[in-house]
Amino acid sequence: MTRIDWLVLRRFAYRIAITVMVFFALFALVGTLDTGRIKMLSALGGPLLSAAGIALSALRSSIGILPITALLGTIAAVLDLQSRRELTIILSTGHSIWSVARAPILAMVAFSAVMSIGGETIIILANRAMPGYSGTTTRSQTWLEQSGKDGRYILRAAAVTANPPAVYDATIFLTDTPSRDRIEAEEIELTAGHWRIKAGTRYTLEAAPESLVDFALATTTTVGDLRLIASGARDLTLPELLQTQMSALSDSGYRSVTSTSLLKSFTLPFMVAGTMLIGIAVAGRYRRRMQYANTILFGIVGGFVIYVLNEMAVRAGNAEVLPPLVAAAGPAFVAVLVGLTTLLYSQDGTMRR
Repeated sequence: MTRIDWLVLRRFAYRIAITVMVFFALFALVGTLDTGRIKMLSALGGPLLSAAGIALSALRSSIGILPITALLGTIAAVLDLQSRRELTIILSTGHSIWSVARAPILAMVAFSAVMSIGGETIIILANRAMPGYSGTTTRSQTWLEQSGKDGRYILRAAAVTANPPAVYDATIFLTDTPSRDRIEAEEIELTAGHWRIKAGTRYTLEAAPESLVDFALATTTTVGDLRLIASGARDLTLPELLQTQMSALSDSGYRSVTSTSLLKSFTLPFMVAGTMLIGIAVAGRYRRRMQYANTILFGIVGGFVIYVLNEMAVRAGNAEVLPPLVAAAGPAFVAVLVGLTTLLYSQDGTMRR
């Protein structure tokens, strides 16, 4: 790396770091509004534990919006170079805008890859190590449509756990029976191809309740399905996503959610590179006057548009509207294509050394 590369890299690193810290502080401020979680953490470990919980949540949210912070930080860094006339001097010595953008883009791509692939996994594991963590359990009412050799039925559960694979305070509605029987049980375990009821009660129309002991119902639901229901793809580490993707999943919707989340982790660096190219193309144009209001406004609007398109693509992938690869890689490809096209246009279509 040349001295010019180090100078540009320092300018970009400083501005992007400031932008990331600002958004981190905003996310931490939003986290303080979750008073229920703060009270629970404070009761378990005091103020330090609650502060750690808020910091972990804010840090993970900051990783998710790295493309937006990279765009805004890049615009701020290029405008800083413009205000010092350093960019004009660098370009006048024969260097192109491509050589200026090379070092910061490569550094930011490497940083975002480390944070997306490894950093997010470490944050999830750190969050799990905190007292009171319930990431493998959902206590909201869950309804599951089931089918198997015993027919179709509906399972309602007040709580679902992935470890052990079981549901609690459950009611099974046997919709295929003529009398619309239902089964109630405090706990139902998921085994290979069956829901196993150790103790429950079966209610039949115009008949006395029947006690059930070690009763089994066939199902196509797998342990991988239950893990996604209990924790969601967002709370799975990268190895767990890979394991879930390779395991048996009965519902194609679950596989789409897992595939989209997994591919998104690998496409985030390309998304960051595309947004940085857009920021350099927008802010790198020569200006005689120090008027940057329009550029800053474009950066804010551009960041909002990129965020909305990315979220829409992810939701479309989760809902099986788009293939997971298209949903995860599409926004990154568009960002890189728009960034390269805009930068080429601003440089009269040339890629000088």
